[in-house]
Parts: sequence; C-alpha cells; structure tokens
Amino acid sequence: MLTEDYIMRMINMAIAALLQAIGLRKAGEYTQALVTIDQALEQLTGLRADLLLRLDDRALLNSLSIQGELDQERAILVADLCSEQSEVYLAQNRPEAACLSRVRALTLYLEATADLPIDLPLQEKINQIALAALECQAPFETRFALYSYYENIGNYVNAGKVIKDLSEDRLYRSEMRQEYVEFFQRLLEKTDAELERGGMTRSQVEHTLRREGKINTEYDHSDTDQQRQ
Repeated sequence: MLTEDYIMRMINMAIAALLQAIGLRKAGEYTQALVTIDQALEQLTGLRADLLLRLDDRALLNSLSIQGELDQERAILVADLCSEQSEVYLAQNRPEAACLSRVRALTLYLEATADLPIDLPLQEKINQIALAALECQAPFETRFALYSYYENIGNYVNAGKVIKDLSEDRLYRSEMRQEYVEFFQRLLEKTDAELERGGMTRSQVEHTLRREGKINTEYDHSDTDQQRQ
C-alpha cells in the first residue's frame, strides 16, 4: 500500500519532471521531453508508458485510485503531463497523437474535479484543454462531463453549446434533446444576475424553450421580478 510520504515524494518528482519537460519542449528537444513525461507518468501510475497508451480511461483512473477512491492530486498531475505531452506532439506535427493526449487530459481533469471546488487557475487549464479536445471529437462521456462541469461552475453559455452539440449528434439525439430542454428549464430558475455572469440572458433562455415548444406557460414571472429587484 502506498504511504502518504511516498505519494508526496512521487508527486514532487513528477512536478519537477513536468517543469523539465516544458523547458525541453521550448528548447526544441522534443524526444527528451517525451521521455521525461513518460518517466513521470510511470512513477505516478506504476504502469509502463507503452501500456498507458493502450489503457482505456477507466483502467487509467483505477491505477490512480486508492481503495476505490480517485487520488485527485495525482490525477490532476497526470492530466497536466498529458496536456504537456499534447503540446510536444503538436510541435512534432503529430496531430493525432496530440488529440489523444488532449482528450485524456480533459477526461482526467473532469474526473478529478467532479467533487472538488475548482480554483481559477485550474478552471483556466480545463477551459484551454477543452477547446482543443472538442476539436478532436472527444467521446460522449467526456463531452457530457464537460457540459456538467460548465453548468456546475456557472458557465451557462459554454454548457449550452456543449449540450446543443450533443443533442444534435444522431447517436444520442433522443436522450440529449430532453437534457437540452431540461438544462434551459433549470436556467429559468436562475436570477438575471446569475444568467448574465454565465453569459446568458433570460430572453435567450425563454426564446430557446419557446423554439423547442417547451416554455412553461405556468412559470411564475413574479418570482423572477422579485429576484431582479
């Protein structure tokens, strides 16, 4: 069983390796940067780098769990390493490999922060990798987790974009169309100030629901009027 001291030493070594890899990439030493990242990933997961490439997300998360609970600090650090790995692959003009690393980084960030308060620097990391990962056609589970993340932090405009894309995906259309409507119905319960902070207006929310034929005509606007005052 891993001790707390051992885990902390492992994390500190991985942080040092991440900083070293960033420096190597900036110096154009891409092969050594990838070797450094692989070594850090092996330390954090206990798995060989070539095996990590073949693992699905669930198996990777299991390797970062202790007694069934995800070690969130290690998971975030692995995500940081995967994100940097994608930057090296891009510098090498290997877009497919970069996409795999980006999507994995996003998945890990979202899993690791599902039950945690998310500070602004971490939000910025997630936002940056999310834009790139969505261009790589991230799998449904990752996109849905991203939608939930955006709603949870109050970024309603981005949450709306992700769930709209999911609702238009022919594989998930019927289920996600309902979720799309329910998302906007939940937004009706927000104050105008909350909506504006999240990049939405009440008129946009009502217009979307009216277009879907799902506007709640019994919705009590008097509550909203009181919230606006």
